[in-house]
Amino acid sequence: MTENQRFKEAVEHLQESGELKYKKDLMHIMQVKHERVRSVLKEGGPKLDNLELIQLRKKFPHINWDWVVSGEGEMLKVAERNIQDPETVYQSKAWKKAELIKIKSRTSTLDKDEQIELLLERLAETEQALMDIQEINQRGWLDTMKELIKGK
Repeated sequence: MTENQRFKEAVEHLQESGELKYKKDLMHIMQVKHERVRSVLKEGGPKLDNLELIQLRKKFPHINWDWVVSGEGEMLKVAERNIQDPETVYQSKAWKKAELIKIKSRTSTLDKDEQIELLLERLAETEQALMDIQEINQRGWLDTMKELIKGK
């Protein structure tokens, strides 16, 4: 497996665990342009440079970045592979997403109150996202982009 393949695998893990929403978010973390992220993720593309690795290590310290570069060891550091706190798993975005799917398919083992609590939490997140979209539509796309560029 090449460095690019290992990097892609680490990124996929971060996405599945909910720590990274989109691959494009890497450009902010690595402080590079989108094209650079795409090229490093591509098989046969350039390797990560030291500055990019420093930024990634800061943001995701549980990933074994030496593994990404050299292929030695495991992708996750030992402490991360041995999750000892069940509450951490229970509250993770990945667990919640999986449990919502189970609720939808009526296979969840949570009691009804827990299911309702999880659904209400998801509903609140959805409402907030819709309000954000509505605000963008009301202000107009161009004004919103101007504010984003100005850093508001």
